Amino acid sequence: MEKRETTKIVEIGERKFVVKMFDAMTGSYIAYKLMSELLPAGLTAKLNMPVTQSSKVMSKQDFFDLQKDCLTVCEEILPAGNTPVIDLQGNFQAIGLEKDAKTVLALTVHAL
Repeated sequence: MEKRETTKIVEIGERKFVVKMFDAMTGSYIAYKLMSELLPAGLTAKLNMPVTQSSKVMSKQDFFDLQKDCLTVCEEILPAGNTPVIDLQGNFQAIGLEKDAKTVLALTVHAL
């Protein structure tokens, strides 16, 4: 049986991060959430149907919750040791990322 990779190293700009695998329940929920939120909107667009309230992409709070789940599996690799990107309450722990939307979005995509 092939061993499954549970972490990956990503470089974003001058910074290095480790992105870990979600636990099974969080990963399942995220897959469900993305399919239930994005699939209807994608089908609506593909079928050239008008966008209705029910086919809009996820709310701001839902996006923040999803992003928080993604960032909790990310750590910055530093000489003194790895630092979590955010804590479980959603507070940034990695220096400067609270104002670095590009890096935060890239880490979110890598986690997904």
